[in-house]
Amino acid sequence: MRAVKLRDVDREELDAALLEKLTAVLPGDADLEALAKEVSALWRPALRLTGKDDAWIDSGITLDGPFTVETWVKLDAGIGNEDGILGAPGSIDMNFYDGRFRVWGGAGIGDAIIARKKITPDSWTHIAVTRDEGGQLKIYQNGELDADESKALPAKLENLRIGWSGADKGTSGWMTEYRVWSSVRSADEVRRNFDRSFEGEPAPPGLARYFPGGGPWGKLATSVKVEKTADFPPLLNAAEALGQEQKFSHYRALAGKAGDLGQGKAIFERVCMICHSVGGQGTQIGPILNGAGAMGLEPLLRNVLTPNAAMEAGYRIFRVEEKNGDVLDGLFVSANEEAVVIRVPNSEERRIPKSQVRRASFTQRSLMPEGLLEGLAD
Repeated sequence: MRAVKLRDVDREELDAALLEKLTAVLPGDADLEALAKEVSALWRPALRLTGKDDAWIDSGITLDGPFTVETWVKLDAGIGNEDGILGAPGSIDMNFYDGRFRVWGGAGIGDAIIARKKITPDSWTHIAVTRDEGGQLKIYQNGELDADESKALPAKLENLRIGWSGADKGTSGWMTEYRVWSSVRSADEVRRNFDRSFEGEPAPPGLARYFPGGGPWGKLATSVKVEKTADFPPLLNAAEALGQEQKFSHYRALAGKAGDLGQGKAIFERVCMICHSVGGQGTQIGPILNGAGAMGLEPLLRNVLTPNAAMEAGYRIFRVEEKNGDVLDGLFVSANEEAVVIRVPNSEERRIPKSQVRRASFTQRSLMPEGLLEGLAD
């Protein structure tokens, strides 16, 4: 408690298990009770799988005909075949081969579909897989289509297990907002709802099975627990989702009107080039935007309007807290035993000696600021 007051221990380092132990050691301590109340408001429950061979849930899920399976997942380092979201021996295995999500359809089919993009460890990613009436599959990551070329997998799939994979060991990571739909969700439906929570609301049509972070998940093995964590994906409730959709509708309408190339270039040079570059001009804090228009309207709007909803792991804010009280946010460049190097907007790369660093870590915020368009006229 003294260390927390002196900020030798940051409150972000406190988790539910540690506070429970502190409460046992310091029963009735007023400062601890106040701290626990303050910190616990930032936590939400999620499913924790420990990586052992029995780290799965016998959920009894059956997939017959069209379906959509989706979940937010955060996997520990060393992602591989043993990490999965759903499967059963001999019939199907939805797992992560070499960091890429795939659907293995049994010995006669093999890999039915494999994602193009790898997922990043220790970072929340939304995964969705759909099947249509002909057995064709599609994979979505963070609301956007990732892969749509598949082998047909029309079979009825029974007695499926959440988190199961056929490889040795088991899934090591977290899951929340696990949903099974009795229909093939469209690309628009996946995109509009991937960062949406339905907890505490009437189930939408077609939602056959629903497991929010706190469950109920069913009977849990010893290697599976529901734990509270301060690191959870950015999920919207009904009111927040409505407000976000109104904002998107407003900018979709603007995007359909004629633009002014000269004004756009001037704004880009004044605002965007602080972090981005095009045609070799600008800086490289954020992604290079050559050809960004080819992404299409919806991904561009999502990247600009909701940058924290599905950020690329490499563009999370890296925060360095110095012993003198200064706090520096930027893009992580490198670290060794001597120093941490970050790239800061409107500045040269900063090299901070380790002797001056009190704490250095990634945050759950994107370098891309929210509300970027709200200061601009239509």
